[in-house]
Amino acid sequence: QVLASGGLVAQITDSRVYAAEYYPGVFDRASAQALTLAVSTERTGIDFVLGSGRTISGQITTQMTGQPPQPLTFGTIHAVPADLDDPDFESWRSTSHSVQTFDGTGNYTIEGLWPGSYYIHTTTFAGPYADAIYPGVYEFSSATAVDTSVANQENIDISLQQGATLRGNVTGADSNAALEGVSVTINRKNALSDNFLSQTLYG
Repeated sequence: QVLASGGLVAQITDSRVYAAEYYPGVFDRASAQALTLAVSTERTGIDFVLGSGRTISGQITTQMTGQPPQPLTFGTIHAVPADLDDPDFESWRSTSHSVQTFDGTGNYTIEGLWPGSYYIHTTTFAGPYADAIYPGVYEFSSATAVDTSVANQENIDISLQQGATLRGNVTGADSNAALEGVSVTINRKNALSDNFLSQTLYG
């Protein structure tokens, strides 16, 4: 590929089991080697050897009031970098590290993670259960970060509880008539991003 001359950094990503890396085999942009290219030159040997990333695994269950726990069979589990002040992690906020499939027992495994700390967050796409962050809280300030700096982490389980319900009407100020086709988005006041712990209702 034709590139502009000057100082560049190279990054490779893989959506499977390998962790994304910067050249020459580091995980953060600050440690990457700058590649200086002069006009009309070619540089070879910029090779990557990808290592397996860290994994976080566990089980997600649901708990209706007065009922025994049941495995979550549909939803998304996100690994959100705990160090959100680091701009290198900015692009991983939502679904870059996530899993959307379960084996029928609510078990999940998120692969290809950089060594570091993550908040594990659930998205259930509406329904009666409130989304939560490990170990089952609703604010990032109360969450426990899962540290993969040294090793993979297992048994990161979350029990989703029955959520509350908000009801209301949307009318036009000019006619007081009910409006159709509008959406109402409910966000937690202290969420890090509107992408998390939010729900959009259509009517």
